[in-house]
Amino acid sequence: MARPSGALRLAVLGPVLAWRGEVELDLGPPRQRATLAVLLAAAGKPMGLDEIVAVLWPENPPPGAGEIVRRYVDVLRRLLEPDLPEHAEGRRLVSSGGGYRLDLDEEMSDLLAFRRLREDARQALTEGQPELATQLFVEALRSWRGPAGSGIDSAVRAHPVFAALNREYLDAVRRAADAALAADQADAVLPHAEEAAEAQPLDEPLQARLVLLLAATGQRAAALEAYRRVRGRLAGERGVAPGPELQAAHAAVLRADADATAAARTSGETAPAWNGSRQPPGRPTVPFPEPTARPAQLPAGPAAFAGRRREIAELVATLAGTVGADGPDGAEDPVGTDGADGTDRPVPPPVVISGPAGVGKSALALHCAHLLAHRFPDGRLHVDLRGFDPTGAVMPPDEALHNLLGALGVPPRGVPVGLDAQVALYRGLLADRRVLVLLDNAHDAEQVRPLLPDAPGSLVIVTSRDQLPELVAAHGAHPIPLDVLDDADARDLLAGRLGTARLAAEPEAVEEMISLCARLPLALSLVAARAAMERHRPLATVARELRDAHDRADDPAGAAAGAARTALTWSYGALSPAAARLFRLFALHPSTAAGPAAVASLAGEPVGRIQPLLDELVRARLVTEPTPRRYAFHDQLRAYANGLVAAVQSEPERHAARNRLFDHYLHSALAADGLISSGRAPIAVDPPVAGALPEIFPRERDAVRWLVTERAALLAAVEGAGAHGFDVHAWQLAWVLEQFLERWGHWDDWTSAIRAGMRAAQRLDDPRALAHGHRSLGLSALVMGRAEDAYPHFTQALDLFRRTGDLSGQALVERGLASVVDRRGRYDEALWHAERAVALYREAGNRSGEGLARNLVGWYHATLGNYAAGLTFVEAAVALLRDAGYRRGEAAAWDTLGFIHRGLGEPVRAIEAYRRSAELRHEINDRHQEAQTLTRLGLVCRDSNDLPGAARALRQALTITSEMRHPDAEVIGRLLAEVEQMAGAAG
Repeated sequence: MARPSGALRLAVLGPVLAWRGEVELDLGPPRQRATLAVLLAAAGKPMGLDEIVAVLWPENPPPGAGEIVRRYVDVLRRLLEPDLPEHAEGRRLVSSGGGYRLDLDEEMSDLLAFRRLREDARQALTEGQPELATQLFVEALRSWRGPAGSGIDSAVRAHPVFAALNREYLDAVRRAADAALAADQADAVLPHAEEAAEAQPLDEPLQARLVLLLAATGQRAAALEAYRRVRGRLAGERGVAPGPELQAAHAAVLRADADATAAARTSGETAPAWNGSRQPPGRPTVPFPEPTARPAQLPAGPAAFAGRRREIAELVATLAGTVGADGPDGAEDPVGTDGADGTDRPVPPPVVISGPAGVGKSALALHCAHLLAHRFPDGRLHVDLRGFDPTGAVMPPDEALHNLLGALGVPPRGVPVGLDAQVALYRGLLADRRVLVLLDNAHDAEQVRPLLPDAPGSLVIVTSRDQLPELVAAHGAHPIPLDVLDDADARDLLAGRLGTARLAAEPEAVEEMISLCARLPLALSLVAARAAMERHRPLATVARELRDAHDRADDPAGAAAGAARTALTWSYGALSPAAARLFRLFALHPSTAAGPAAVASLAGEPVGRIQPLLDELVRARLVTEPTPRRYAFHDQLRAYANGLVAAVQSEPERHAARNRLFDHYLHSALAADGLISSGRAPIAVDPPVAGALPEIFPRERDAVRWLVTERAALLAAVEGAGAHGFDVHAWQLAWVLEQFLERWGHWDDWTSAIRAGMRAAQRLDDPRALAHGHRSLGLSALVMGRAEDAYPHFTQALDLFRRTGDLSGQALVERGLASVVDRRGRYDEALWHAERAVALYREAGNRSGEGLARNLVGWYHATLGNYAAGLTFVEAAVALLRDAGYRRGEAAAWDTLGFIHRGLGEPVRAIEAYRRSAELRHEINDRHQEAQTLTRLGLVCRDSNDLPGAARALRQALTITSEMRHPDAEVIGRLLAEVEQMAGAAG
């Protein structure tokens, strides 16, 4: 379309540029250009002045930064629209909400044009038009001229506003590839996929599509080489094998040959090469692994739930699609068997249960979820979103998705980077499945939206203090607002805990208890818990004590908040002194839940002495036990305990308790890291203070289980330590958690922890701590595909490690630099850095580190085709790692030896090496890596015509992955079937 003369056009998808007509505008100094880039990236949404300052100066903004931004905006206004007065109507760059906004249309903004084309392509794909979708996706991708905001400062481009745009590009490339493969138009998308894959060499979903596109265009050798290249990088940089999606793509290419070979052997003809004119046989039809797990995450329901008949009936009627009809009372099976009569039921909308704190939202949701569970045979998911936790630790959607995807059988390393990709995987896994999803304690609609399935069959129940009208308007959610109980339901609640006979004996006392509790479920539960613990005490005495507590309170009579506080004060007053102290100290814990050793560390007492006190708090309903030996607060109870600990415990007491707690987490995490780490030299840590109780882990699996369970608490401890002046704990704990968070795929958590640790290191002005922080930031950038951002952090870390004389630290950075240049295809330079790491480790006397670095040198030699040189280094690596007792590293080196011997054309030795690697991984219970090595062993045996050996190895790998419910099982099962078919064809 021709543009009018003088039309304004702005670009952010690549270099930040602007034109008026055909004339390119000079956008001025770098930060002025960056200001425009920020507003363009916001795509019409207002950006507050503080937000713009935070993007332009990520750390240490100069005095008067806001005024500087205002001057930039004034200059940009005159530059972009010189003919319009400052406040004229129709201006594009306008003031909005204490900040600024760019009002553009698709003709003016490359970003808006890209998004419109992308949405049109998605719609075409939804309507079953892959050819049209491919054309639209390709047109959209042509808008991109490089990473968003190219040319502005890398620290500015690291901001999430630009990272989100780059994720949109990658998502569009992946979707375009899927459309092109379905439409037999792989040639159209292949150049875009190659460019994106080069920039994101460890993005496995993207690399899998590149393999399929190359094969579909007849480039089978290039497809196999692309797979080999990414496999090598995954092994060299992360020490892992390709995930299920990448393996599925590789298997599809191999399967095409296997099918043709089997047919040729049967007919006696020469097998033709697959020319890509059709889909590869068995290519996955969806870009994610098939779900195998059947999650059962619902916590136990309320022990004696009572009342809420109308709300239960309404929720059940909503599920049945008959809201407003007379529903069941929930006493029996409220929804039938669903499907037994062959009838289809309507798709249920999300249900939002809302109401004030303590009104029983979670109890009702759990009760209904258990009633309805049998209707959802594919699983029940549960997440506490911590929307109103007094610590402010609201769970972000990506953390919730990590938990949900893990429950659905996705291994941690299989969770993609970026919220959009995680949402796509989550929704894809739930397509055609019937799952109940309970999202408890939601803060707002934005937290919930990414967690909603977009396919029929699943029910979502949300609880929140807010009514979430946005979900009602946009997603058709059915609201169920809760108020306090009526008198009959309140009596039922008390009867369920105290027995009908005890209530019938003292009806006047019961009525007074209900009145004083304002019919609030939380208050009634607390009162009932204490009365149940003191069965000899008359209810009249309970009512009198409760009335006295109420009269002493300042809260207005009859108010629900006042009733809750009265019940809390009364229940707390009945605790033993030791339990009351523990209740107060528990409020100092920075997370929402804790194990017994952490709570005991707060108190400075042995676990055996603390456990009875925790049991007392649970019986009094002042602490919950959502899972065995895992303790948590209701948020209202936590707020009450916070007030008590501040009033009762002195500042030195609170400081000492926090010191013990942070020592508990630091030394427990150190012990766990010692069992899973890969050659890092340990940092010097002071011994734990008296009263801190670090965990002890007999085996690696115990350490991993503890790290997984305590992940949220450990991350909260990093932030909490920095917030309360324990800066040494903050940076050291962030360092200790690196291996776990990186290896298990919690990359956003990892980055957050590093940044918290860096802030602590800067306050301490400790060069050692700053060196570790920069190295970690470099590694996290590298893992998340931002090699250009990793390089400056690595160079700063290297300089700091040199200044402090830390040789092992320097070696670790050299390994990181090898990975940076590897991604740019400079394998000779990567080899040089790996050799530097070997020399530094040797000088430091770090034998396990030297072994890992020698393995890396050998890998790069093999990658460059120098298999003989690589063999020498890796054999030395095996010996070093064996002598150091680092069996995980030794297993990795044996796996590399298998790769090298295979490249040398020595299948017998390759088989021996892979078998030794598999044996070691079996001994250390590294089951997934064992299955990966067995799979490679099976492929070598297959290529050597040892079909029985191939079948044995693949059968073992299939057994492991099937027991783990791992998506790799499907790929391995297909490989095994192919081997068995080849064996049959060969007689």
